[in-house]
Amino acid sequence: MFAQNYRNIEYIIVDGCSTDSTLKIVRDKLADAPFETVIVSEPDEGIYDAMNKGIKLASGDLICMLNSDDRLTDNALNTVAGYYDNTDNQEYLVIYGMERRIKDGKEKECFLYGHEFIPERNLAHQACYISKKTYDTFGLYDTSYRSAADHDFILRLYMSGQVTFIPVYEVLIDFYEGGISSGCLGNIEGARVRRKYGTVSTGQYTYIIFRSIFLKLIGKIR
Repeated sequence: MFAQNYRNIEYIIVDGCSTDSTLKIVRDKLADAPFETVIVSEPDEGIYDAMNKGIKLASGDLICMLNSDDRLTDNALNTVAGYYDNTDNQEYLVIYGMERRIKDGKEKECFLYGHEFIPERNLAHQACYISKKTYDTFGLYDTSYRSAADHDFILRLYMSGQVTFIPVYEVLIDFYEGGISSGCLGNIEGARVRRKYGTVSTGQYTYIIFRSIFLKLIGKIR
């Protein structure tokens, strides 16, 4: 965050009541931050509950979720601000960019899936900048999901037909692989989301479930 040239930032950190030195490190790092910071440390019900808390606290126009270990590319906020300033519909808006995946310290791939493919797969959530008004109108993340609430939310926006999606063909985030969304649970919950919105058939859903369980049993996925 300190590498960003754009300084009109409200940096909200939601901590799940850490018992290690996390909070001390955070407070020391942010002591002289050149932007507004908010730190919340209390028990939560998982990652999406923490995200919802942050959204409720946010007062800015655009919100981006930055998970543990992931990193904004140096000019990401300036880039997104430029797109935001030049768009007509600033009310219901998702600006999304490319994601660079890092595995074992090495660049694995860079990609962007266009919003036209949201019924098939999610956008790179960490590279999404969503207007506060969008959350206010369409709701927050469904905490019944452990790994796919972001897909559910993005698909909800897409299916509404009221939200403008703007692609940015630049890398906005370095994503470090290893989260639960890439394992068996992520596959199953992702299929559950797509069945909910009718973008996969019952047969396709059943195939995904059994294939994911089989791949986990043979050690191909977590």
